[in-house]
Amino acid sequence: MKKYYYLLALLLSFSACQERNSYEGKESAIMAESDEMEDAAYYDQEMGVLRTAEPPAPPPPPPPPEENEQAQKIRNAIKKGSKIIKDGGLKVEVDQLKPTKAEIDSTLKKFDAYYENEKYTSGTYRSTYHLTIRVPSKNFEALLKAIEVGNGKILEKNISARDVTDQYVDVAIRLENNKTYLGRYRILLNKANSIKDILEIQEKIRRIEEEIDSRTGRLKYMDDQVRFSTLRMELFQEHEVVATEKVRNFGEQLVGAFKNGIDGFLDFALFLVGIWPFILVGGLILAFRKRIKWRFWRKDTY
Repeated sequence: MKKYYYLLALLLSFSACQERNSYEGKESAIMAESDEMEDAAYYDQEMGVLRTAEPPAPPPPPPPPEENEQAQKIRNAIKKGSKIIKDGGLKVEVDQLKPTKAEIDSTLKKFDAYYENEKYTSGTYRSTYHLTIRVPSKNFEALLKAIEVGNGKILEKNISARDVTDQYVDVAIRLENNKTYLGRYRILLNKANSIKDILEIQEKIRRIEEEIDSRTGRLKYMDDQVRFSTLRMELFQEHEVVATEKVRNFGEQLVGAFKNGIDGFLDFALFLVGIWPFILVGGLILAFRKRIKWRFWRKDTY
């Protein structure tokens, strides 16, 4: 009988272990399923969409291989044609301003250049043209040479060349990344279910579109600066100031002094004529005082 009891106890113990293992397996499956549902509730961190909970933010994943390849293609394509911006400045003094300006006008037409800004000022001592010239980069050196061999004396000259290839590549790659993420956000927008997620994704799309517009405008500006060089030119003519005063001899000075005396006498006579009422009143007062004094003197004598 004891043998049967031992066998029955062994069977019960084995059954309890099997049930415990089954329960732990079900609990692990439930926990795994819960983790999968929790992970599915979150959007990809790289897409920037807010999560339904607040777990620690994982580090952003690296860009996909196709983006790296695209960036490398952009870099290689731009590197083949470097982006160089050429600028210059000239200060030229001429003897005849108008004819020289007409010659420069004709020279610009030969090199497909144009005036971006033209200002003319004229004063007592100097007349000046302030010119901002845009010329295709391939014609920049030739235009400078044509101006230098023309009329006028070059007082100042400065030329600069800036390589903006790296800046251009950086902006172009960021622009392509913006376009890639914009497409992904639009896909997420179609899959979003809650109003909160829709509004958040739309805000992200708006910001990316602003960055795309800004970087597109930046690239256009840099392309324009590369295609057309800028030459700022000051073209001026100095005026001679002629002295108007002439040195006179003694005879001329004597005649001038006589004329000045006559003019002074006439001015004094005109002054007296202008104050004749005061002279008349003053004379009457003096005559009246003398008469009164005469009467008093006669009374005293008698």
